[in-house]
Amino acid sequence: MDYNNLLDLVKNRRTIRRFKSDPIPDEYMDMIIEAARWAPSGYNLQPWEFVMIKDKSLRDSILQWIHDYHKLIMKTEKAREEWQQVPSHPARDLEMDFRNAPVFILLLGDTPTQIGLPTSMRYDAERRQTIYTSSLANAYLYMSLAVAEGEKFLRDRKKMVHHDYCGKEDFHTDEEVNDFIKKTRIWTITQHRRGIDKGITGE
Repeated sequence: MDYNNLLDLVKNRRTIRRFKSDPIPDEYMDMIIEAARWAPSGYNLQPWEFVMIKDKSLRDSILQWIHDYHKLIMKTEKAREEWQQVPSHPARDLEMDFRNAPVFILLLGDTPTQIGLPTSMRYDAERRQTIYTSSLANAYLYMSLAVAEGEKFLRDRKKMVHHDYCGKEDFHTDEEVNDFIKKTRIWTITQHRRGIDKGITGE
């Protein structure tokens, strides 16, 4: 793959929140997992297992857990600073909700693999967890790239790339941080809700 193809792939990656209920060929699922298993991992421990779930009863059990977790999130969100609050809107396009996806891929972590880390990391809880989590995140990213499409809400490249020097003045001011958080939260939440006015950008 040349650089331009790689750049196109990276730029077109997005988090998908609308799914058809059409069956997905097993070879597509295999391709996604094949990409993920090549992801880099700390000391090549490859601490992952992939579970393809087609059984509806199992998917329903997972969805119930997600539902319960989401209710907990909504409770804690009430404590968020008022200036970060996003108006509540009902979800739409429920027929294309992720709940209707015909297959789930669960990415599970294999914690016993951590014993393969150098002892200086194996017995340092923070470093051990960081390496473990980042390895799983890499596998997830590769899965995401394998099904890339769409566009993303991104920071301006000129504001994040520096040459030979990066000082305090190059970082966001508190006001800029707050402004970006407002915009990206609105963008992310409206994407989750599906069908909400695409003109909402926080600007």
